[in-house]
Amino acid sequence: HQGVSNGTLVIRTGFAAWVDGQGTGTPAEAESVAAADEDGDGLPALLEYALGLDPEVKEPSPVGVEIAPQGGLSLTFPSIADPGLVYTVEVADDPAGPWRTLDVPGNPISGGAVAAGTHTVTDSEPADGRPRRFLRLRVAY
Repeated sequence: HQGVSNGTLVIRTGFAAWVDGQGTGTPAEAESVAAADEDGDGLPALLEYALGLDPEVKEPSPVGVEIAPQGGLSLTFPSIADPGLVYTVEVADDPAGPWRTLDVPGNPISGGAVAAGTHTVTDSEPADGRPRRFLRLRVAY
C-alpha cells in the first residue's frame, strides 16, 4: 500500500500494509488492530497474520508443542515471508511467568531468516526434571 503524507510518498509493506487494508493507518490504530481478535478464536490479528491465517475466520491455532526425542519441549509453527516480523519462542516454569526468550540457536527468527514455511524450536533442557515447563510463541513487528 502507498499513500502521500505531507508531500512524501509513503509505501507500506508487510503488517503495516495489511493494517492499511483494514482501513486504519495511525500507529495507535495499528496496535489496536494487532491486538484485536475479530473472529473470537483467541488469536490476536497480528498472530493470525504472522501464522498465515485469516483474521476473519475462526480456526484453531496451528502452533503445536510436543516432547522432543532428547526430552525437551519442541514448539512448531508456520510463518509467512515478512522480514519485518520477529518470531520468538519463550519459556517459563509457570504459565503466569516470568517468561524469557528461549536461549537456543535460531531463536528468535527475524530479518532474512523469516521465510514462509514451518519452524521448530526445541528447548535443550529436558522437561523430565521439572514439575512444569511451558513454551509460547511471541510475534512482534
